[in-house]
Amino acid sequence: PERMQAALTRFGGRVLVVLSGADLTAQEFADLSARPGAWQRLLATPRFTKQKIDKADHTFSRRPWQDQVSSWTRDWLRSW
Repeated sequence: PERMQAALTRFGGRVLVVLSGADLTAQEFADLSARPGAWQRLLATPRFTKQKIDKADHTFSRRPWQDQVSSWTRDWLRSW
């Protein structure tokens, strides 16, 4: 987690984070980023946009989930 946090801090650009609710990896990231400290401060900056689909699996394998991720990504890119 520390290397990823350092890399995101150095990057400095805009970031879209899309999490799936039925995914251990996404849950670990959500738990880590919810703890008070550096991760929480980093993700609270305006350059980060976070979205979550509660019932989606790691690969967003169902069409409605894929469509939602596509829509969020399109809207995020257009917001630049």
